[in-house]
Amino acid sequence: MKVRNEFDDLVRALMRAAQARGRRLGLDVRFRRRGGGRLSEWELIADGPGVLIAAWAQQLERELPIVAEGFTGRGHGATAVRVARSLVARFVELCVGDTLSPYPSDVVVSSRDDEPRVFWPILDPPDRGHPLSDRLTLADEQIGRWIVGDLPDEIGLEEMHTALEIVLRSVLAAGNNTRFPALLDRARAADLIGDDGHEALTRLNAHRRAVKHHGGVVPIEDQGAVRTDLWRVADVLDRLQGRTD
Repeated sequence: MKVRNEFDDLVRALMRAAQARGRRLGLDVRFRRRGGGRLSEWELIADGPGVLIAAWAQQLERELPIVAEGFTGRGHGATAVRVARSLVARFVELCVGDTLSPYPSDVVVSSRDDEPRVFWPILDPPDRGHPLSDRLTLADEQIGRWIVGDLPDEIGLEEMHTALEIVLRSVLAAGNNTRFPALLDRARAADLIGDDGHEALTRLNAHRRAVKHHGGVVPIEDQGAVRTDLWRVADVLDRLQGRTD
């Protein structure tokens, strides 16, 4: 990304914040600056699983403007916030926005609000215009917040279950009266999920029932199993969402 060199201190602070958040997720995040002329060229590199990188990128959209609010050097205040938003927007479009243009802009702007024109999904929600797009994009954002630790397992569990139920009813053309276990049986019979997927989704439903009977929280003895099963179910949900087109 190209940024006016007067904002070098600000961008360095933003890059360090991005790096710290990525490393907490287990990503290998590096950045570097190349000087020259009025514009500095900044490179941000993240290596790791794609799901984690997408969740991290969504986190940067939410949090780097907040980091910029606390910056006290040159360009502080509203300008710093605009730079932070534009920095993330350019990064997102350069990584996943090539369907918009073969040459997305790499120049960070400070004079206006700059938002990414593309959403970096964690899973595979339907494209905009699909009847389920808005709801499953919201689910994607909530699951991303769970991945980075912004939301507790209880909310991740509920959101994952809701998203799965929506997708299963859609791909199976099932009515609202069909219970979740019956949806799972029909999905397995239709070869939409295998035995492993059926088992993972059945456990998810059992965890959800246990939480409802435990005051709305995951029992301490179940916390490890819940997180393991949520990750397994995320993979099933990702594959099922590809069937909604």
